[in-house]
Amino acid sequence: MALVKCPECGHEISDKAEACPHCGYEVVQESWAIRKSICANVSWYVFVGEILVGASILLWLSKESSGNTQSIIIVLTLFTKTFGWIFKVTSLIGILFAVASLARKEPKKVLAWVCVVLHGAGLIG
Repeated sequence: MALVKCPECGHEISDKAEACPHCGYEVVQESWAIRKSICANVSWYVFVGEILVGASILLWLSKESSGNTQSIIIVLTLFTKTFGWIFKVTSLIGILFAVASLARKEPKKVLAWVCVVLHGAGLIG
């Protein structure tokens, strides 16, 4: 049994409770399962999206340059200078969701910490 916050009044109640003893709000049990780790999941999806977009761009560049390494590097440098801020912003969003997950004491703490580290590396690199 874990304590969770009532969506209506914010008091801590059992995750098995059918209604909040403080305000009487009727709790739908499925909503706890869905809401428990939403921030950690969003952070992970943002990271996976960054990887997929980055890999797609690299794949497209390698096809367009016909294997010419020097032209890949030049185009990739121009792309990074032009659109790199988008990846920085998505990394910040990912970090915010991961930290929110940790602050809300969601069950997927390891996933949240992994996301903080991976998004942090994205900001630095």
